[in-house]
Amino acid sequence: MKHPIWIINSTLLVLILCALVFVLFSHVSLPEREDIEPAYASTVRKEKKLQINISQIYKSDLFGTQSIETAEAVKEEPFPLPPEPQSAEIPDLPQPQFLDPLDIALRGIFVVSTDSTKNRTIIADNKTKREASYKIGDTIGDAQLIRIFSNKIILLRSNGQQEVLFLREQDAKMDAGYAMIDEWNLVIKPMSGTMYMLDPVAFGRLVSDLGQFIEMLHLITAYKQGKSIGCRVGTLDEKSVGTALGLQSGDIITEIDGIPATTMQERLQIYESILSKKENDTVTVTLVRNQQDLTFEYILKELLPQGAQAETPENQHHIQKLEEEEKVKILKQKYEFAPTLEDIRKRERKNMLEKGQMPQS
Repeated sequence: MKHPIWIINSTLLVLILCALVFVLFSHVSLPEREDIEPAYASTVRKEKKLQINISQIYKSDLFGTQSIETAEAVKEEPFPLPPEPQSAEIPDLPQPQFLDPLDIALRGIFVVSTDSTKNRTIIADNKTKREASYKIGDTIGDAQLIRIFSNKIILLRSNGQQEVLFLREQDAKMDAGYAMIDEWNLVIKPMSGTMYMLDPVAFGRLVSDLGQFIEMLHLITAYKQGKSIGCRVGTLDEKSVGTALGLQSGDIITEIDGIPATTMQERLQIYESILSKKENDTVTVTLVRNQQDLTFEYILKELLPQGAQAETPENQHHIQKLEEEEKVKILKQKYEFAPTLEDIRKRERKNMLEKGQMPQS
């Protein structure tokens, strides 16, 4: 009996021989690769596109679709003519509607502080005969109380008009803001185009406070590019204090005594500076008129003797004397700042003798 390992070996040998015979007889021979010679590329000619004239098709009516209506629609319509100009009707400006005065009477005013919001006034209704106390901001009928002075009050009506009530008839006659007076020539005297003499005592008698002066000039804040640049003068009458001071409507006051007039604090500082002025002092006002800077000077000096109310030969002589003194003062100032030709020549000779050369400018 043979050993089993020889059986396995002989079996594997037979299988290997069978595999070799199968591979030998199943081998397929591949043909040899032939060399390919390159051929020259032939140019491809593009066929020409047909030029189709659509308008010719429509004219010849190749498809039998043209009709009289379509032929008329093809015709171009003429360009429409512009409309004829028509004159615009300018509407009439509405006439201001003024309300009748309120049927009330001013009985009294209590001034307890410089702050007008703390002041009170007593107003009586003429119909009901009832009296009541009012402060700034209170309403009386269709009006609102906006200002309280020592001798008058100001009410703002519903249509925007202002109504002023005076405590006494004499106050209304003497009020420079609402009564046309022709006495400013006794208070303000022009010396030149930009220099004036102003009587502080007489001026204070006609203008009681700063608020009244602001109303007389119709001052409002002027702005440029959103920033305050000063106070703009409103519409002025020929006999108003603004005209007597040499101001014109539209002037923008930018500085007073070197203090800008842009903010409320600076304006209060200007007010205090003017109150501290004494006789013979000067108030300098810088303003812009027609985009030009101008400087006005107001000399505080009494023009009339104390107690005088009208021009007399003595008063005229007194005023002329003051005017001559101011003119001499102006000439002296000009002489100091602008030397004469003779002074310039003397200075040149002195420089030539000392330094041996002309003064260089």
